[in-house]
Amino acid sequence: MNEKVQIKSKIIRFEDTWRSYPVAKNIVFHSWSKKDVGDEFVTLQRKLNRTLKALFFWNRNKCKDLNLLKDKLKNEILELQRKEALGISRSADDLVVLRNKVHELNVTLKRLSTWWNQREKARWNEEGDTNSNLLHSYATARRKGNMITQIKDELSNVVDEDEKIEKVFISFFEKKWKYRECKVSGWPTVLKTKKFPFMIWKCLM
Repeated sequence: MNEKVQIKSKIIRFEDTWRSYPVAKNIVFHSWSKKDVGDEFVTLQRKLNRTLKALFFWNRNKCKDLNLLKDKLKNEILELQRKEALGISRSADDLVVLRNKVHELNVTLKRLSTWWNQREKARWNEEGDTNSNLLHSYATARRKGNMITQIKDELSNVVDEDEKIEKVFISFFEKKWKYRECKVSGWPTVLKTKKFPFMIWKCLM
């Protein structure tokens, strides 16, 4: 609680966006084709782990950030369109480059849509809703729900500063777990019987 440390998860999850890359199929093929020793269950587990790790490191080292790539493609497309409007560039090669950039932007937007669909953990949203505030709020609701931005102390005063929130937690658990004197003798005897437990309980009441 004294230092803010961001813990990175060691769990590798399959990203739905990987399916849109042709090279991902080759990575899966080569990782799955390697021979393993052991029974069927051990072999399957090793193949899955090896394939996921290969995809993960390929994605981290080779794939570009989709949001940065989207902004870069938009700027390049706008620049090419500006040159075409001013008559600076009218060659066939420039037109091919513009079409390729537009196609790459559409593919990137589709991958971003897939990424958000996986993060929101729901399949009910329709196509075209990926940029709505509702979808983004739904996708980040779990992360926001786990964050504590304010809390009430013993006097029902709202505290929103990190240091004060920490003190409220420490005070609460110190009082909750403090040493108490407990009397363990003199308790009433519990009747153990299988017949008519409800009637016996009612008589004791």
